[in-house]
Amino acid sequence: MRILLLTHRYPYPVNDGGSAAVVSMAESLVEQGAQVTMLAMSTAKHPAGSLENKHQQFPLLNIICVDVPARITIAGAIRNLLFSSLPYHVVRYASAGYRKAIIRCLSEQIDIVQIESLYLLGYVPLIRRFSKAKIVFRPHNFESEIWMRLLANEQNTFKRAALDLLVKRLWRYEKRIMNTYDLLVPISSHDLRSMTEAGNIRPAVVIPYGITCHRSPSDYIKNNLCFIGALDWYPNQEGLLWFIEKVWPWVLDKFPDLLLHVAGRNCPLWLIQKLQGKGIVFYGQVDDGNEFINNFGIMIVPLLSGSGIRIRILDGLAAGKIIVTTPVGAEGLPVVHGKHLLIAADSDSFVTGLCNVLQNPQDCKSLSLNGRKLVMEQFERKSLAAKLLNFYQTHLSD
Repeated sequence: MRILLLTHRYPYPVNDGGSAAVVSMAESLVEQGAQVTMLAMSTAKHPAGSLENKHQQFPLLNIICVDVPARITIAGAIRNLLFSSLPYHVVRYASAGYRKAIIRCLSEQIDIVQIESLYLLGYVPLIRRFSKAKIVFRPHNFESEIWMRLLANEQNTFKRAALDLLVKRLWRYEKRIMNTYDLLVPISSHDLRSMTEAGNIRPAVVIPYGITCHRSPSDYIKNNLCFIGALDWYPNQEGLLWFIEKVWPWVLDKFPDLLLHVAGRNCPLWLIQKLQGKGIVFYGQVDDGNEFINNFGIMIVPLLSGSGIRIRILDGLAAGKIIVTTPVGAEGLPVVHGKHLLIAADSDSFVTGLCNVLQNPQDCKSLSLNGRKLVMEQFERKSLAAKLLNFYQTHLSD
């Protein structure tokens, strides 16, 4: 099967959840025998790097990069506000060079065009003109839901007005492009329910982020905390700031020698300054997220808004880590509080959960074992890729 995979990011090195999802999908399809061409945008945020090692490991994964600035600028935002009804997120990824690259790729026989982002669905009419391939929408989250939650949590009047406009535009755009694709492959059952409620009628299958579980679990007893996430993503900024201000001081009061290790790319200056507090070690961007996680025993995922699936939680569970998160962080995952991880609905319960883990690490062995077992049984990428290819094969003749 020949698959053209469209992504608005060059996903190497794999240092955030979105990149991990793209790489896991592409590489697992190749491992199952599909011939995959990844047409990636090389942006200021995700610039292309060397392709040599990737070709050596996955010879059937053909990677093509197209330079697309996609920068967020004040002038661009103002022009979008005054002269466009489309979300600024979508407009930024409209590119003549990327259109030409799609046309070139479609000059060869393609069975499936898999689109990895809402922001690229504007290319669907072009794909229809030049190919009879099935068009698949693979959303990593339900975008308007993320921004609705951010709006609900925002207190600043001016920011609320801006977010309100963005949410309305995103919602209208999602409704407009709904069902322009042929097949839907959401990353979580929660997102499938949300998209069905929003009007999706296309055949769908949930294919979560796939994990390679051959690596051995690391020591979960290490009494230290870690956080990793893209720090140019607003939900991560919001959640980490909440943790630093509402949770960390009370945990540190009981465990004064404890350290919180934070990693993430493109951290804004204001948040870097917040990370100068007592007991916090900030690393910036790290080359290997899994290697970073393996150095620590406890992982925090303090998300207050978001959608999709928390890929770093799956990475942490696969590594046998003790994870403390919020209801939003656990959303979309088949996890049970107290069995696979700990879920804290507010700052007080987050403090209590962390303190219990730190005081009784041996009692958390079952969390480590059950979390890893869950990932191995339900998120192994080989079986997920096989399931997806079977789904595609079933609908190719529709």
